[in-house]
Amino acid sequence: MNNGRGQFLVERCDWAKDNSKLLIYHDKEWGVKETNNRKLFEKLSLEIMQAGLKWTLILDKRNEIIKAFDDFDIEKISEYSINDINRLMSNKNIIRNQKKIEAIIYNARICRSIDLKKFIWEPFNYSRLDHLLHTGDYKYIDSFISKYVLQFKRNGFKRIGNKTLYSFYQVIGVINDHELKCFYHNR
Repeated sequence: MNNGRGQFLVERCDWAKDNSKLLIYHDKEWGVKETNNRKLFEKLSLEIMQAGLKWTLILDKRNEIIKAFDDFDIEKISEYSINDINRLMSNKNIIRNQKKIEAIIYNARICRSIDLKKFIWEPFNYSRLDHLLHTGDYKYIDSFISKYVLQFKRNGFKRIGNKTLYSFYQVIGVINDHELKCFYHNR
């Protein structure tokens, strides 16, 4: 898109224009296909942390959350004890929600016994789904995502609901919900 001065502007998703942190997150991470098990677990855990909160709060605290959770090392977190829960609950630099912290620890224990990449990507033949939000029909989205939520729950995952899982699938690139005008949509 030409801005009238001979310069071309890059179009982005509208939500990414609110502030510079969202813009950087959009351009470098959101919707980028992720297949590394540790990074998948990290992103899932951050989505769990975010539930009910603004994503900008998670971005502000993300480095501290990653540090507090031992870089989301699945093996280390799966061995966390009540002492670790207390340590995390006293850390003012992270989201101190005991249910969310306990869910992350519990989910790490599950992730030790499964291949998270395969569990997440195999149902989609390791391919991306294109732009489910364009329908504007959230009932369709709920019916689509609920069967995958059920798979997570059958495997024992905690604090995984429709919104959290759908958002996670957007983040890791399973679902490409970049707006059609966005430069990233057709990447």
